[in-house]
Amino acid sequence: MQENNILKEFLKDTYNEQKNYNSILSKTKGGVYMKKKILNIAAVIVIIIGIGIFAPKIYAKILWNIDYKKYQEREISREKIAINESTTNGYAENLNMDYSYKDDVGIKLNSFMLSSDYLKINLDIQLKDNISTENTPEFYKTLSYGFAIYDENNNIYAISENSFQNKDLTYWKKLYKELNINENLNNVLNDDESHGVKNIKEKVANADIELSTIKGFPKSKKLFIRIFEIGYSSFKRNPPSYEFQEVSKNEWQFEIEIQERFYQNSDIELKLSKDIKGVTLNKATLTDTGLSMIAKIDGLNEYISKIRTEPNAGELLEDIIYITDKNNNLFIALDIGGNSQDEQKMKFGIGKAQLKNRLFLHINLNDIHDVVELVK
Repeated sequence: MQENNILKEFLKDTYNEQKNYNSILSKTKGGVYMKKKILNIAAVIVIIIGIGIFAPKIYAKILWNIDYKKYQEREISREKIAINESTTNGYAENLNMDYSYKDDVGIKLNSFMLSSDYLKINLDIQLKDNISTENTPEFYKTLSYGFAIYDENNNIYAISENSFQNKDLTYWKKLYKELNINENLNNVLNDDESHGVKNIKEKVANADIELSTIKGFPKSKKLFIRIFEIGYSSFKRNPPSYEFQEVSKNEWQFEIEIQERFYQNSDIELKLSKDIKGVTLNKATLTDTGLSMIAKIDGLNEYISKIRTEPNAGELLEDIIYITDKNNNLFIALDIGGNSQDEQKMKFGIGKAQLKNRLFLHINLNDIHDVVELVK
């Protein structure tokens, strides 16, 4: 029988191990190459996506570093102020300083008042030209300024900047970096702050900065007061808009030595003359300038949240908690706020001298309807 060569060649080719191995190896190498190629392409895509996501942040960080470097290199007009006179209760008056000028803009501090829970600074801002503000029912324009107050231990008393102009609160961030403080607004000591221009006479604007705290200010040896962002703030009602026109890019820093006599006044700690169910008075400190209270009143936080959006929320709170004296003078809470311990912080405009008239706390909330005297 004739040998079937076709079949033989087929079998030889099919079962040739070396030839099959080489074939498989070549295919495997090609697969690895393709795999590497695919991975490289994927890596490039990931990098491109990553650049798209992180590039704005990196760019913003670069701009921030450039901006902060300019902040570090800026010129600050620095003044040390001596307190010349003081009243018996520790308030400092009549700083009697001259204007500190920078590019035709002058600032001077007129008076400085300090107690354990209250700080007030009166200052004048003088411009080269007459200060002009135009006010109508639809348009309001005023001279405005930013300020920061801190002490030698980097305790921040207050920071106020033009939040409309600087939506990212850039000065706040720079000052915290400069003082090496964690960026946390809870580091600010004051509970209530007000500032603004009181009156304008030709080229001079007279202004007040007032701070109050329930926790109490530390017994600082020095206070540093910075004034910056001087300019015109303009508000329009219809359509609502805001504009800021900067008058000066300069910055002033005033350093005030705090003398020991500021801390010689003793505050008075008060307590309830009787227990009231649902009311815990954790702190009631009476100073020369105010009564600060920290209390836990059942249901008050819930009530505040409930009426928060009411147009007469302030009036409703006035009926809930207030203080009277024996002459029936009424003292409402200037500020009420909660904290993480479910307590309420309150401030009343009552000084130590008022204690001689006896003080009575009134509470009317849910099942609590009582009057109790505050005593030493």
